[in-house]
Amino acid sequence: EWIKGDWNLLEQELNAVSAAGADTCELVLHGLDVVIGDRILEEREGTLKKLLRKYPLAYTLHVPYELDLTDSELGELYRKVMEQSVILAKNIECSVVVYHAGNAKEEGYCEDREVEIVRNIVRQAETVKVCMENGPYYPEHSLSPGRSAQAMCRFAGKVDHGQFGLTFDVGHAFLNNSGNGEQLLEELATAMPYIAHIHLHDNMGIPCTDSGFTDSHKITCGMGDIHLPLGWGKIPLDAVLTQLKEGDYPGIINLEIEKRFEKYYKTCVECCRSVL
Repeated sequence: EWIKGDWNLLEQELNAVSAAGADTCELVLHGLDVVIGDRILEEREGTLKKLLRKYPLAYTLHVPYELDLTDSELGELYRKVMEQSVILAKNIECSVVVYHAGNAKEEGYCEDREVEIVRNIVRQAETVKVCMENGPYYPEHSLSPGRSAQAMCRFAGKVDHGQFGLTFDVGHAFLNNSGNGEQLLEELATAMPYIAHIHLHDNMGIPCTDSGFTDSHKITCGMGDIHLPLGWGKIPLDAVLTQLKEGDYPGIINLEIEKRFEKYYKTCVECCRSVL
């Protein structure tokens, strides 16, 4: 997100990812300035294509984090952004589009309505896998389909489309289970039949719902979704990677390591390869 539409900064990041020995890179849509509402800016898309082809990387695409597709006021706009994101992903040959599960906060929320909205988007996906990701925190009575592995699997079963799957964010699941490693591994096992994409990073398993804290404060205190290098936190990473290997997980593992820890990108890639 720090790129803010600057191609020089994007190249800097792609160089860092390539130098770390990664095979793939996840692009952040809201850092590219290519999709604006219900439009793709063709000139910028063309520049992006040329830039991406310079690197020996495959790509995935993450849409803005707050695209709640059932929002009563903004849902229609968010759906258009999702549709354009899928088109862009096809055009630049991304294999996966990732979106966060909706918040389901509003009175009258209907999961089946969200299922139908997602299914309509997925029908246009063709070569792209649309993946719903679990978030780092849900209140006790949340109805969001991302609140647990069981809820995510039920939602995926309802969508029932070959181009829909789950992005299982290991760090988010650890936080949702308040740092309980055994529960994290149980959730991973439950979700495995529908997992098409993995996000991996580390944290201390301490939930944080106060958005007023700075990133530096949260990192120092070990609070919340701090995207640490692998091994800096308390996630049972060897067990997670072993479980993925034994389950013959066929997809991409994207390492979501905070930019301030860039010098540890390569170490994190090697950590995964040592097990997988």
